[in-house]
Amino acid sequence: WASWGTTWIQEGTPGALHVATFGSADPDGTSPGFIEAFDPWDWFYVSGNAAYLRPGLTFDFDNLVQHGADWWRVIGDTDGDGQLELKYVAAVAATDGALNSPENAWIGFVVEDVNEAPTTWGQTFQVREGAPGAGQTSVGTFSAWSDPDYQTYNRDLRFTITGGASNLFGINPTTGEIKLHGQVDYEAAQSHALLVTVTDRGGSGLSSSTWVTVNVTNVDDRPTLTFIDR
Repeated sequence: WASWGTTWIQEGTPGALHVATFGSADPDGTSPGFIEAFDPWDWFYVSGNAAYLRPGLTFDFDNLVQHGADWWRVIGDTDGDGQLELKYVAAVAATDGALNSPENAWIGFVVEDVNEAPTTWGQTFQVREGAPGAGQTSVGTFSAWSDPDYQTYNRDLRFTITGGASNLFGINPTTGEIKLHGQVDYEAAQSHALLVTVTDRGGSGLSSSTWVTVNVTNVDDRPTLTFIDR
């Protein structure tokens, strides 16, 4: 006989960890050993009377949940904290070499998601010289980002301009759309730089920043006439 047990693992935890110790009795007086009875993802191995997670495992939550659910891998809010976890079950049996125990010891592994920072990279836009400001001209939407997180809670991104020409441009905090708020003059500056910061968890989590370039396209200006003499 061997009892149930559950091990909680944070995403990114390395393998080679001890997860359970077993006991068994045999009415014939032998000392039973232990074997893996059910382990579809091959997460653990048995040594003596103990089970260990295999070396080299990293438990990438966002990758694991892409496999979907089954009776032995359940995606749900296991601990009631409002976030999803992945629960995986495996089993060990006792054996005397000829017969196995009629019941298995089921081990639960709960993998907790860990928030990972978004990644950003540069992007270039164009705006016409003399285009109306005050938010009337859309420059484009910042889309040069990625976030490996599966859960919406961790992928709830907010966009801000944290450096550069923030006096000329603004950004929608939820969509990333950049609009012109000032006036741009090609003869004064052919481009402007903006430092865009993306923050997850609704603006309270992890951040990544990158420089965005807004090029100003030239518009043919009418010449002026000045009366000098008659």
